[in-house]
Amino acid sequence: MDSNKNFIALDLETSGLDSSTEEIIEIGLVRFENGKVVNEFSKTVNPGKSVSDNVLMLTGLKQKKLDRSPTIQELIPEIKDFIREEPLVGHNISFDTDFLKSHLPLPNITYDTLRLSQIYLPFASSHKLAYLAEYLTIPYKEAHRALDDAKMCGRIFLKIYQIMTNLSPELLKRQLEVIEGKFPESDLIKSALENSLKKGLNRKPYPFKIPVNFRENKKEEEGKELSSIKEYFDYKGLEKRPSQLKMAELVYSSLNNDEFLLVEASAGTGKSLAYLIPAIIIAKESGEPIYISCYTKNLQQQVFTHDIPFGEEITGFGVNTLLRKGRSNYLCLLKFRELPKSLNPIFLSALYLWGYLTRTGDLSEISYLFREINSGLLSMDESCRKESCPYYSSCFYYNMMKKVKNADLILVNHALFFTGNPNSKRVIFDEAHELEKAATSGFSLTISFGELQAVLNNIKKELKRKKNKLYKNIKKIIDEAKKSFGNVGKSIVSSNEYSVGFYKDEQLLPLRSLTEHLEDLIDILSSPELEEDQTVDRLQEVISKLKIIIEQKEEERVFYYKFPNRNRPLSLELIASPLNVDSYLEEYLYPNMDSFIMTSATLTVGESFDFVKYILGLTRLNKRLKEISLPDTYNFREQALTIVPTYLSNPVDSSYIEHVSQFIEDIILPEKRGTLVLFTSYDHMKGVYQKIHCDFEEVGRELLIQGFGKSRSKLLTLFKENEGSVLLATGSFWQGIDVPGKPLEIVIIEKLPFPNPSDPLIGAKSSYFENKGLGGFSSYTLPLSVLRFKQGFGRLIRSTRDMGVVFILDKRVVNKWYGSIFLESLPTEISLVHSSLEAKEALNAWFEEGRIYRPLSLDEDWEQF
Repeated sequence: MDSNKNFIALDLETSGLDSSTEEIIEIGLVRFENGKVVNEFSKTVNPGKSVSDNVLMLTGLKQKKLDRSPTIQELIPEIKDFIREEPLVGHNISFDTDFLKSHLPLPNITYDTLRLSQIYLPFASSHKLAYLAEYLTIPYKEAHRALDDAKMCGRIFLKIYQIMTNLSPELLKRQLEVIEGKFPESDLIKSALENSLKKGLNRKPYPFKIPVNFRENKKEEEGKELSSIKEYFDYKGLEKRPSQLKMAELVYSSLNNDEFLLVEASAGTGKSLAYLIPAIIIAKESGEPIYISCYTKNLQQQVFTHDIPFGEEITGFGVNTLLRKGRSNYLCLLKFRELPKSLNPIFLSALYLWGYLTRTGDLSEISYLFREINSGLLSMDESCRKESCPYYSSCFYYNMMKKVKNADLILVNHALFFTGNPNSKRVIFDEAHELEKAATSGFSLTISFGELQAVLNNIKKELKRKKNKLYKNIKKIIDEAKKSFGNVGKSIVSSNEYSVGFYKDEQLLPLRSLTEHLEDLIDILSSPELEEDQTVDRLQEVISKLKIIIEQKEEERVFYYKFPNRNRPLSLELIASPLNVDSYLEEYLYPNMDSFIMTSATLTVGESFDFVKYILGLTRLNKRLKEISLPDTYNFREQALTIVPTYLSNPVDSSYIEHVSQFIEDIILPEKRGTLVLFTSYDHMKGVYQKIHCDFEEVGRELLIQGFGKSRSKLLTLFKENEGSVLLATGSFWQGIDVPGKPLEIVIIEKLPFPNPSDPLIGAKSSYFENKGLGGFSSYTLPLSVLRFKQGFGRLIRSTRDMGVVFILDKRVVNKWYGSIFLESLPTEISLVHSSLEAKEALNAWFEEGRIYRPLSLDEDWEQF
């Protein structure tokens, strides 16, 4: 098919996911000719029943409108006339056609943009429709409305097809070999192949940014030889920030004098430059690299693409920068060439294109594939032949490691320090408040069928290469392992509704006999004539982990399960996590370092570093550890006010969602100021949205909610562009978002961010602290919550010109003993209000007069701090 042929883009909204029991509630059809929209068909459909609140919220449809709409049977003649015999294009189109086939025959050929995007857009962060529209810069109005989604889908289809026609014929032929006769998209590949051959040398390069992990900068000049760090920060155009300069001087001193430094630097400090300038200077002076470790990919990319180039400009040095990961994160080219043809043809085709395009070989670029296939089939592991491998000279991992020698700055994530042993002497840990979480994950023992399968496959390949018939026995054990893990997974899924939780001893019974068979295999493979030392050691390691997890005897660990995909029981992971990581860090991390800096905007609890020092095992570093909480860059006393409405019910009360909703309608709706409402519970967020969205619609005010068809970046764009909008969010919105100025003047913390008590790791760690006589709540859960609370507060003031209010709707901050710990962590005045009227007066007094509202009297029943 050529891109100028006719097709119909199709999208349905339905009352549910099961076509045998649910109904169509909206249909959108768009006719494309010569790459343009020439006709549209859009109708709401009467489903003949009530539609759930979730679906109505997702689509924005109203039950009354659906009840007045025609039935699907009444619309069938128009639908048939519109569709005719044209190809149908949809996103996960089998979902839509399954619903339509219940009402009319559909002989039309179908093309799926979900499949096409997975193959031809490997670097997209998500393959959901709205995310793809953003990635391809296709404007759209509303996600989860049938006509808008159909238009988006048609335009995505056209753009992907154009990409296909510019790919090399050899690649397209390889994809066609695995797809032909199995998926209708093979027709598109044939057509694209013809076009590609016609274009010849006129083919365009791949149109999207391909990630890189090394940036070389060979400046001729040797940098600016200045006498002090302060002189570098006199750079023209760089805002004068005393805290930034102080931090830079401390970082320089610590790196130079082999010291350890804890530094809390609030929003506005400019901490990235504060550690990068001295890091660049010292790396250049010493000729040895400085490691910079981040927790989130977003910060790592910002430092790599923006902050380091700015640091080069300021210092005059050219900096070689490397993004480094552990071996298992990279594609093994030998495995890639030997991929089994039994893999899903769509995923094979995607791997062929990605393998052709990637410059890093970093498997995180295609993490979406690992929901369906085992990453062990692709990743580097102990079977690596190193120099004897025929692909050694092209190996992504070893080429990356060669660049370590020439790097001045090496960017990593926290996990590498606890899994990859990077042998780094001087390290700067940004986002240090996440180190304990990363260390817990890194020192955890995890076992899955995928890992075991990869180890056994390596043994099987080696035996087969040596023509040893034992490889057939390995195949039987792999089948047994698949069955055993599958049965355990099904048992856990059937008895637990959560993707993470505790398992029961009896649920692991199938793995006990598997372990015995694996140990028998070890005995056979250990015979002198086989010489399988390396693979035997790796299998022994897996067996040891499996036995620890099955026996659950180690008191210093918590044992639990996790499903990356609950719909696939075989994705089960069994985990044994340490309850306290301080001893691991003291033994494996700190002794190998000459110097480190740990920095974050949130490291202190009650103006003390004690909690972070305790959980990270820093208490024994004594005088070698320096600590400082830098003065705030912003004048929070003049720029921000915290208001606590004490008249709302307690969060545990059934009326709480109603009270929160009423508060937003009474106080926020009339104000028309940009407002971010931070929730700790998805259910609470959804419940509030359902109660208030009609009132917002009536007055034409933008109400945004996380997780309903719009990506995080799209939500933030809409929030910034529509002044006075309200955004309901949870999870990742508590940190890492930056919305200065008028778009964000009010932050509402709906509830104190205590971790979910059903989280097995949090519950077990709290109990561990309790058993140590330290108090599980006061020594672990509470400080952890305060750090997150401070992150949420930090969303408000993002520049010296900002002014705003934080509302804390959880009155436990004033009537529980621990409330004062939260309030004392805030750098603002606190105003308590006892009615809706007082809340309005407090808001107006602050924004209109810069005055702190004080009620005439306080209720007598509040506990004193």
